[in-house]
Amino acid sequence: MASKNQGSAPRALVVEDIKVDCVILMHMLHKLNCEATVVENGKEAVDLFVEGKTFDIVFLDKDMPLMSGPEAVAKIRAMGATEVKIVGVSADFGGQEAFMQAGADVFVPKPVKLETVAAMLEVMMLGASGEAPRKVDHESHSDETKSFAKMKPPEKEIKM
Repeated sequence: MASKNQGSAPRALVVEDIKVDCVILMHMLHKLNCEATVVENGKEAVDLFVEGKTFDIVFLDKDMPLMSGPEAVAKIRAMGATEVKIVGVSADFGGQEAFMQAGADVFVPKPVKLETVAAMLEVMMLGASGEAPRKVDHESHSDETKSFAKMKPPEKEIKM
């Protein structure tokens, strides 16, 4: 998988306060050969960007202590970080609107699936490298994967 950083592994930031969810997402990212950094809340994520750290993709939970995911997205975008792909992640399906209004690229409901993360990284990294994208079998991916491949959120909110 190519990266903006000339052949190096994609850099991911995971912003999650629930340890189990964090471990699961980190395991997926490592399996997909990503370099991953973890912080526990939106304030810590914003602080990394203030320090000049850069990432290819950021996964943010919605409800966290000190600063929520959507608040962090708005602050990161306000700092001019427009190239980083931001994924809002939450079990709260109502979180989609908050993340999208704040400037996230896509919302993915929990539980996040490995094939969803893999498809997001492929679309993101191929788009950044300028290479022609490989054909993706969208039938084997979930609806949220298809929406990311188009780089826009699902047309309507999923109700349970």
